[in-house]
Amino acid sequence: MDHNTTDTKPYPRYWLITAARTASNMLVTMLNLEEQNVALLRHGGYFFFPSVFKRFPLLFGKGPIDLWTDQERAEVDALSQEIFDRIQDHIEASEKSGKTIFVKEHALFMNDPRIESDFLHRNSASRSKSNGDKSAQTSRHEDLSVLSWRGSSHGTRSKHNLTVFPDEFLHTITPTFLIRHPAMMIPSYYRTALDQVKLGTIVRPDSMAGGPSEIEASIHWNRALYDFYTEYFAAIGHEPPMVLDADDIMISGNTLVPQYASLVGLDPSKIRLNWEKGAVDDGKLAPIERRMLSTLLETSGVDRSKIAGENIDIDAEAAKWREEFGEDGGKRLEQWVRAAMPHYEHMRAGRMRPGGV
Repeated sequence: MDHNTTDTKPYPRYWLITAARTASNMLVTMLNLEEQNVALLRHGGYFFFPSVFKRFPLLFGKGPIDLWTDQERAEVDALSQEIFDRIQDHIEASEKSGKTIFVKEHALFMNDPRIESDFLHRNSASRSKSNGDKSAQTSRHEDLSVLSWRGSSHGTRSKHNLTVFPDEFLHTITPTFLIRHPAMMIPSYYRTALDQVKLGTIVRPDSMAGGPSEIEASIHWNRALYDFYTEYFAAIGHEPPMVLDADDIMISGNTLVPQYASLVGLDPSKIRLNWEKGAVDDGKLAPIERRMLSTLLETSGVDRSKIAGENIDIDAEAAKWREEFGEDGGKRLEQWVRAAMPHYEHMRAGRMRPGGV
């Protein structure tokens, strides 16, 4: 696969774009990054994870971003810029040392908080009452500013770019989109969200009954970024972005993962299909990290019980969700899964298959 370029310089900057509960930790473990020529990152990346703890309490607690104080908005923006600067430092250091760049990030984490706010609070009456025409101005997200990038004096934003990054920076990235059937992914995240409340890591409003918010349960963010790259790559004569389905990795990882590794600058001979139980525990895991890694910590290989299969009956699953999460929680969960299905199917249509079939 060709690398993205700016001017004439190649940038082998591979990013794995994920969502929560897509088996990304399993894939990173199989890729065995510790034995690859990769500039290592804890858990593979998640640079923007700290920003979630900054903006979610405001989004959930204070409402639309127009109701935040100037200082609160400035602090969120400053943290995003600080994180972006760290990413640029990592890229520069990696390229200087001849290391392959392989970064994992949830699409959700990279959201522009103003776009995220409009999505979450799009039906809120308070939006129309605050700051005159400000909410109307932010409804056209292409007009919003983006973070400052060292490679460009002025960053632009196109319609599918819902992130804090300028288009020009995204153009230097070669992404892979990791997806998983929503009927497996979203209920799994619902369970972890309930545990997050118990652990006191993310405060959620009572109206959510401890469950995730709509922005967390949606893969709208992943679909938008996928469409961004699909359009950009088509315009420059590049093949479409790579897509991996978690089911394919769990079923055919022995052929698919080495095949993928060879496309992203990794040594396929170093791929591992089994590992020592608990190997991902570096002794520094926070309670929320331990919860998110629980399946991987308890296994020494692929847990085939997590495979979705081809014939999930959402009606039947919804009945189980209502029993597990209550009538309201189960109904909400079913709505989210059904809303996610078109995005999942859209991305899955172009997924990598074992042996290239």
